[in-house]
Amino acid sequence: MTPTAPKAAPRQRMSLFDAARQTLARHDGPQALALIARSLLLEGDRKGDAIAVQGACLREANCHVAALDALRAAAPRYPNNGQVQFQYAMAAHDLGFLDEAEKAFERATRLLPDRPEPHMGLADILLMGGNWPRGWEELEWRYATEEGKKILCHFDANRRWNGEPIRGKRLLVYGEQGFGDSIQFCRHIKQLRALEPRQIILGTSPELTRLFQGVEGYDVLTQNVPPSDAYDLHTPLSSLPRLLNITPDSLKMETSYITVDPANRAIWRERLAPLPRPRIGLAWQGRPTHPRNHRRSMPLLAFDRLAAHGAFINISPVRYSQADLNAAGSALKIREFGKKIKDFADTAALLSELDLVISVDTGVAHLAGALGRPLWLLLPYTPDWRWMWHRQDSPWYPTARLFRQPTPQDWATVLARVDQELTSWKARWTVPPEA
Repeated sequence: MTPTAPKAAPRQRMSLFDAARQTLARHDGPQALALIARSLLLEGDRKGDAIAVQGACLREANCHVAALDALRAAAPRYPNNGQVQFQYAMAAHDLGFLDEAEKAFERATRLLPDRPEPHMGLADILLMGGNWPRGWEELEWRYATEEGKKILCHFDANRRWNGEPIRGKRLLVYGEQGFGDSIQFCRHIKQLRALEPRQIILGTSPELTRLFQGVEGYDVLTQNVPPSDAYDLHTPLSSLPRLLNITPDSLKMETSYITVDPANRAIWRERLAPLPRPRIGLAWQGRPTHPRNHRRSMPLLAFDRLAAHGAFINISPVRYSQADLNAAGSALKIREFGKKIKDFADTAALLSELDLVISVDTGVAHLAGALGRPLWLLLPYTPDWRWMWHRQDSPWYPTARLFRQPTPQDWATVLARVDQELTSWKARWTVPPEA
């Protein structure tokens, strides 16, 4: 008798709760919200876990007030649910209730002691509010994330620099965050010289290598992870503010701290010579893979009200063809240099020949600030911590003006103000002496 094959086990159906979480991870807020609503109805609140996901879905769908209302009500009902407390903190953070958010983040860190997210959220609040010493400490939790662990696994954990004397030592400093972070914190390398190390090795990415030739303080610049016998101690670049005890009062207000190669600048000066002055660069998009890109970036069409001010030069990290720009349907005139921009050194040379930079929160904005170029930075209502809270200037970049959303998602008011200010700026603008 021929044996019959055993029946395959029935495939377990995914719960609505798990489907909602997967959809949320794809940043599809409305669909995730619909799924978690059905989950709550049919599968229950899961001791608060489903309420936490519902709050996250409301936030993703830009229903910020509804998210805060729901999580405010849920937090006392689920005082021991760390995810509820964490999402409550995030919802309060989204709407600028920083004191409320800080207390909820504190509770979440106690309930989720091994999770980095509540600590990183707390760091954001502390740094935004000016409590930098404790904020830097909490920010170190980023190395407990999977991404952070992958970075540090390349280096000997026993030789990570933690602020001890480095006189006569070989110190490896390496960029490990986004391009903007590396550009922001490379200013601190020259401060290490006062600690009298034997050698400073700066590790960076190919995109930043030529640019960082214009940074002071290091001895060796490399794109590769050096062998372990090439250094005595190591530290991520983004940890330097903690190690050097940087506070809002001690931060040196340098107009510029990266120099541009004169030969490369001359090339870009010739390329831009036919364009009328003033020349204005525009960055409306950040790196698409950034987790907050959907909140910090705008479609090109949003800038149409600026079309009367003439042509702009594309300085977004995303390169476009002229056909792409035409297909966007915008009335804005954009000059695109495309493949001529090979790396950040070319971007720096281009920015050096511009009269004004208008940018969303992306690495190009940090570069403009590091070069001392006039910068108008367009920010979401609750921005990244480094832009702090309610300020129109920046302790990091003296030449920056900050244009903030008055309410979440309100880019229209931001651009209306830019339109008005641009008219006044152009009326006052004169050709600079170095032109």
